[in-house]
Amino acid sequence: ISVLGNDGLYLATFDASTGTKLIRLTKVSAQLDSLWNRDGVLIHETTADQRRPFLIPLDNGVVVFWSEIRNAIDFDIYFQVFSADGQRLGPVDGYPLAESYFVDEYVEWATVTPEGDLLVFWKEDTWGAGVLKAVRVTTAGQVVFGWPPTGLSVAGPTGNPDALRGKDLPGTGVLVVWEETRDQARDVYGQIFDWDGNPLLASQGMALTTAPNDQTNPSLAVNQTMGTALVVWEDFRDGLDFNLYGQLIDVQGFGLLDSNQVICDAEQYQLRPYVAALDEFGYGIVWEDERGSMAEDPVLTGGMDVYLNGFSDHLLFPSSGIPVIQEYHDQKNPQIHRLNHDEYLLIWQDLRSSGKADLVNLYGTVLQRTDLLESRNSTPLPGSFRLKPAYPNPFNGAVAIPVDIPSLQPLRLAIINLRGETVYSSLVLPQTVGNQVLRWEGKTVTGEPVPSGVYILEVDYGGTRYSGKLTYLK
Repeated sequence: ISVLGNDGLYLATFDASTGTKLIRLTKVSAQLDSLWNRDGVLIHETTADQRRPFLIPLDNGVVVFWSEIRNAIDFDIYFQVFSADGQRLGPVDGYPLAESYFVDEYVEWATVTPEGDLLVFWKEDTWGAGVLKAVRVTTAGQVVFGWPPTGLSVAGPTGNPDALRGKDLPGTGVLVVWEETRDQARDVYGQIFDWDGNPLLASQGMALTTAPNDQTNPSLAVNQTMGTALVVWEDFRDGLDFNLYGQLIDVQGFGLLDSNQVICDAEQYQLRPYVAALDEFGYGIVWEDERGSMAEDPVLTGGMDVYLNGFSDHLLFPSSGIPVIQEYHDQKNPQIHRLNHDEYLLIWQDLRSSGKADLVNLYGTVLQRTDLLESRNSTPLPGSFRLKPAYPNPFNGAVAIPVDIPSLQPLRLAIINLRGETVYSSLVLPQTVGNQVLRWEGKTVTGEPVPSGVYILEVDYGGTRYSGKLTYLK
C-alpha cells in the first residue's frame, strides 16, 4: 500500500519475521532512496496480527489506519499519525476508531476535510449482513461534535454492502459508491455527503444501474474540469461473462447523466477496473483482461493482460479496448497516477518473470496526450501515418516530435539509448486526427534526467514501427 506525500512516497508493507503479521511503514524518494532508516518503523509493535492498512498524506506527515485483533476475538480499527521524519505523534498503540465486539471492522476509504479532520468510512464485516459506517475525527483521535461516536450508518445491514470507494468533491464534500444486494442481485449505489455527514441524495443512496444480474467492484474518479464523476464496474448483465460498464454523474447538479455506458464488451472477463480523471481529455480506464489466456502465441497465453479505454461524454476508442501490455503470465492491478499536467504514470503488477514460484514485479509506462500542431480546418487530413523530423535536434530541455495521424488510435513512443535500453516509454492518446506533436523532456519514466548522447526514437502506430535519432545536449 502506498500514497504520495509532499516530499516522498509512503509505503506500508507486512513483516512476519516475529511470527506475528505486523505492518511496517517507510518513506522513499522519487528515486526510491530510503528517507527514513532502511527498515522503516512498525506502526504498533505487538503480538496481535494486523490487517488492511490505509494511508492518507498530510501536509507534514501521514495517517495510517489499520485493523488489529488486539482483543484476541475480532479485528478492530486503530490509527496513528506520523511526522514527515517518521516520528509517532499519537499514543504508542494508536488511537481507537471502531471497537465493536464479535465483528471484524476494516477501513474502506478515508480523506482529510478542509478543516484538517479525518472523514473515515469503514465496514462492520458481519457475515452476510455487513454495515458501512462513517465518522469524522480529529488527528488527535477525538470524534467531532455532532457525529455519533459509533459512526453514521451509510448502508446495510440488509444487502450486505461492500467495496466502498470514495473521492473528494471540493466545495461540497465526498462522493462514495459501493455494491449492495437488492432485488436478489448485486448493484452499484452512490451517495454524496457534505463535510458534516448530511446525505445529499436519497437516504439509501442512488442506484447507478438496474441492469439484470450482478454489477460489482466499482471504481470512480472525479473530473473537476468537466464537472462530472465516472463510475465503472464489473457487469454480468449478459449472463455470459463480466464486461465493464460505467455511469457519468453530474457532481454539481447531483444527478445521473444519460444511461449506463459500455466501456468494454469484449469476449472473456474484464475485471478490476481503475478510473482516473485526465482533465479536459476526460477519463482513462484500465483493467485486467482475460483475453490474455486466448493469445495465439503459446509463449504469451495463460494469463491476464492490461487493457485501456478512454471516455469523455462518449467512448474514445473501440469497445474492445486497447491492449497496454500482453505478456506471459499475469499482468494485474493496473493504476493511473498523475506525473504532471500532461503526463500520467500507468503502472501494474507483472508476473512475467515467474518460475516455480510467482515473482511479482512493478512495471509502468507514461500515458500522455498529443498537442494539436495545426487546426484541422486549415489543413487536409492525412491519408497515412507519418513521423516528421524532430525539432530542435540536437536539443536541451524538450524536443517536439511532429506526426500525421490518419485515424483515432493510440500510438506508442519509446526512447532507447545506444546500449539498447529503453529509458522512456509512453502510450500516447491522440486528441484528434491530423497534424499533432509528441514531446519528450529528456527524462526517464521516473523523472530522472538522462545523460547527454544519441538516442533512438521509435513510434509504433497500428503495428508498424517508425524510427529516428535524437541528440540530447546538457
